[in-house]
Amino acid sequence: MQVGVRGSAGSMVLVAPLIVVSALVTFLSGVTLPPASAAPGTASQVDALAGRCVTLTLSDGTRLGAMASPFTVRAAALGQFLFYGRDGRVLTADGTHSATLQATPTTRAIWSVTSSTSGFAVRSVTSTTSFPSVRVRAATGCRPFPDAELGVDGAPFTGAGRDGNLRGFVDSHAHLMAEQFLGGELH
Repeated sequence: MQVGVRGSAGSMVLVAPLIVVSALVTFLSGVTLPPASAAPGTASQVDALAGRCVTLTLSDGTRLGAMASPFTVRAAALGQFLFYGRDGRVLTADGTHSATLQATPTTRAIWSVTSSTSGFAVRSVTSTTSFPSVRVRAATGCRPFPDAELGVDGAPFTGAGRDGNLRGFVDSHAHLMAEQFLGGELH
């Protein structure tokens, strides 16, 4: 397979895919990734919390959610996490400047974690509850975060419904402005 690109005079120039791949590899070789073992409190350390078993200790020595600690850290978004306790409850902002434990996760159970000079800053994404100085320590004995099961049994529905309409799922999406890829000159 070859890719054609219009030259400056309007003529078609064929470019071998190997050249395109080589250019991409050359570009990507200049991209610098953070080291796997970054210093504590850095953005890399925040991202590394996902999936870990940890305890959360405030600067005064108080353990957050001590009754449910240690916590399995579950990523909710970039830099945002759920803390799932060994008793099956999640650390949740109570809306006053404190945290509680609840059996059902809500948006108040999502915590934004950022680096701070003394470890990490943990704050609720939906309330004013925040803890500016939290020590996060590796722990053992965490309960695995519950995931959806994949074992589905039964036959899929086929055919039409009672009203004659087809039923099912469609992966309906569009590649808007795909004709503009590479400046609109890729043919």
